[in-house]
Amino acid sequence: MNDANNLVAEAAERLFADLSTPAVVRAAEQGIWPDALWHSVEEAGFCTALEPDSGVSLGETLAILRAAGRHAAPIPLPETMLARAIAARAGLTPPEGPLSIAVSDQPTTLRLEARHFSGTMRRVPFARQVKAIVALAHDNDRSMVVCAPAERARLTPGRNLAGEPRDDVVFDRLELSDGGMATAPKGIHEAWGFKTAALLRSAQMVGALDAALAMAVRYANERTQFGRPIGKFQAIQHQLAALGGEVAASSAMLDAAAEAVAMDRPSAALAVASAKARASEAAGIAATIAHRVHGAIGFTREFALQDLTRRLLSWRDDNGSERYWQSYIGHEALAPKAAPLWPFLSTP
Repeated sequence: MNDANNLVAEAAERLFADLSTPAVVRAAEQGIWPDALWHSVEEAGFCTALEPDSGVSLGETLAILRAAGRHAAPIPLPETMLARAIAARAGLTPPEGPLSIAVSDQPTTLRLEARHFSGTMRRVPFARQVKAIVALAHDNDRSMVVCAPAERARLTPGRNLAGEPRDDVVFDRLELSDGGMATAPKGIHEAWGFKTAALLRSAQMVGALDAALAMAVRYANERTQFGRPIGKFQAIQHQLAALGGEVAASSAMLDAAAEAVAMDRPSAALAVASAKARASEAAGIAATIAHRVHGAIGFTREFALQDLTRRLLSWRDDNGSERYWQSYIGHEALAPKAAPLWPFLSTP
């Protein structure tokens, strides 16, 4: 991480530490929107970090999301970042406030017919709490970017394990103005949106993994048994070392993916796939170890560990699970156009 990334990370860490407290996180699970947190995030310019003219690098953007994940921020920050980036590239100006996005690894079934937008979106993050949903739709042979007001949708509420909204959304011939739709710019397509969302989610997961490790180490040094801290016992040390390894590996894969994407390397898609696969795999292992170290107290609602582990286990499947991305990597490695195996694995 360079000096600029460090400065942004420090600013983001202070903001989320002050405003994404356990009390705020738990209130959000009861449907109370964290207005002070969101206002500060917008004021800091985090929501527009992915826009082409933001002046914020990809590394800085991921540092912001790592800090958000570290404090279990209960807001659609990566969704808003990506929605605003796609809208900006298409020349659209979405409304102020939180946004969400519908991205998939499959060609979209959303349709535009004479300005009328129709389609069903499954498990859209925070749909009930956002101003608009940005999605890709097809108008005959054209791919279009759509910015649809969330209040005009028919919602079926849902939640993930962390209590974050994951709502099914239906638009039925919603008439859009010129400001609500535009031709998708070159390079913006379903796969691009899905991979970018996976990269952003990986950053959140690495932040949550960081925090779970720090919490487990701190607890092991404070909790005493048989007259000494439990962190002095070799069995606990082995568990913490294994947890540290999962965090280090996930962080390294995220950094490699950020570099590959920022430099537009041919290996960028595989690097993103590897980062999300590694973070998703680490999520289950880290949650298990962190709760073993904490014992029963880690499962209680009053203890902050479960705010992190429930998100890790939920985010594990968002934008592709480890099995999905591992299969993707395998198919790419075995494709007829692929390089021989060692160059395929070792070329940046």
